Amino acid sequence: MCVRIARQAFLNYLCVSVNYFSHYYFDHLQGEDLHNYGLVLPDFVRNFAKTKLKASALVANEEHTMLSVGTEKHFKRDHVFHGSAWFKEAEEQLNRRLQPLFKAQDIARYWFAAHLLSEMMVDRILMKRHPEILDSFYRDLVDADYGTVQSFLEVNGVKDVAGFKDRFVRFTESQYLRQYEHNTALVYSLNRIYIFTGAGTEWSATQHRALEDAVPHIEEEIEMGLPTLMEEMI
Repeated sequence: MCVRIARQAFLNYLCVSVNYFSHYYFDHLQGEDLHNYGLVLPDFVRNFAKTKLKASALVANEEHTMLSVGTEKHFKRDHVFHGSAWFKEAEEQLNRRLQPLFKAQDIARYWFAAHLLSEMMVDRILMKRHPEILDSFYRDLVDADYGTVQSFLEVNGVKDVAGFKDRFVRFTESQYLRQYEHNTALVYSLNRIYIFTGAGTEWSATQHRALEDAVPHIEEEIEMGLPTLMEEMI
């Protein structure tokens, strides 16, 4: 019980979320690029500016309204997703699979990887099934008026706006999420999150290969349970 509490405290402290596309997939509105930008903005702020947006964001003008609506939906969707029976089962299933693998490879915090992969794999599967929606995701991010985004960030206390923009541009220009389709890139991204959050260090080539070999089996398990997730997300 103490170990379980420590794990949850660690996850709550980091508040890590990597399911960018899932937020867009479930809640985007046709033709509302600012709203759709808001759906992923809390994760962008946490990962690009190393700070947090509040669930009830401040609105300084009418242009901020749709960003705020999208941001609020992000937090509501996270609450439903992480509280779902599907997520709890997927996390436990991955815990059982990853614990012996991480122990054999001398990698810490297998349960952190289980949490992250539960999200990353949903994005990966949905992007494979709906490439046209992924195209729309990137289109909306680029089309959203960045001046409005910047003023919204400033009103809500984000200090490193320049750094945010630089990382956002790299995210869109690299089409970063498309790399999730490749096992090597997915494991690389997972390791980057470990390093970024202080949860671990650079993995060796052997450790990378061991995790890459496990990815197809993890994807198969996640995909089998996806209909249950879809029902819970309605």
